[in-house]
Amino acid sequence: MLLNLAIADAYGAGFKSAKTSVIREFNTGNAFMDNPKSATVGGVYTGKTQTALAVTEALINRDEWTHENLAKRLLECFHRDRRQSYPRRSYNLYIKTDSAAALLKKITPNGDDNRAAVRALPIGVLADAKEVMEKASIQAMLTHYTGEGIRSSVAAALITHYFVHKLGEKSKLAAFLSDSLPGDWNRAWNGPVGLKGEMTVRAAITAIVRNDSMKKLLMDCVSFTGQIDAVSAIACAAATHCPEIRQDIPYSLTENLENGAYGREYIGGLDAGLIALGK
Repeated sequence: MLLNLAIADAYGAGFKSAKTSVIREFNTGNAFMDNPKSATVGGVYTGKTQTALAVTEALINRDEWTHENLAKRLLECFHRDRRQSYPRRSYNLYIKTDSAAALLKKITPNGDDNRAAVRALPIGVLADAKEVMEKASIQAMLTHYTGEGIRSSVAAALITHYFVHKLGEKSKLAAFLSDSLPGDWNRAWNGPVGLKGEMTVRAAITAIVRNDSMKKLLMDCVSFTGQIDAVSAIACAAATHCPEIRQDIPYSLTENLENGAYGREYIGGLDAGLIALGK
């Protein structure tokens, strides 16, 4: 799941803010793209994946689920592997902060964008849906203590939970979410995806429901335009465990995902530990 999250994030980042003509020509699902507008190098995942790794490490190490411990994990992941693909305000905050206590004092937790939703994805592997919702809510409140920030985070975690634990067909995913929490989850998404967390989750649901292969899913997410790195990350991470979706991410993407200290092989190891939690 985490490996597909990172691949999809890196693939989507290459097309973020690209012209429609560029997306039509190069969105083949076979190769990463450099993105000169954001100085993103092809095959390098963004800060969204990095924060999901932080949450995963907290889960695997069975940290007490507090804002202080989560803030500590986020800072550790950032400082051991600094990358500039965070929103400027967040990057400047992390770069100047070296302790969880200091970070908690400086954070203004009013976000309603999609970042908390992406990092909530690993929580869905847990077997107890109530625990999934509680942990997703708590981690969201750290930076996104808003109705939309919390709802979108819980929804993202529940999507992975739905597929990891084989709770139903993908056509019934939106109904499952609607039964679990407020939100317009049943309405298909059309057009560019904005920053809001619920927009991103709705677009991911739409793409999952109408595709039967991971490669086509990835390409479809990018075709939305807008916040395509986050949409791709949510959709492809969750769809990893969907039996109705063929697992055909091209080898060219897997092989060319970054593989430094915290790259492909490290993420694969975390994946194994994460899935073990749900058994």
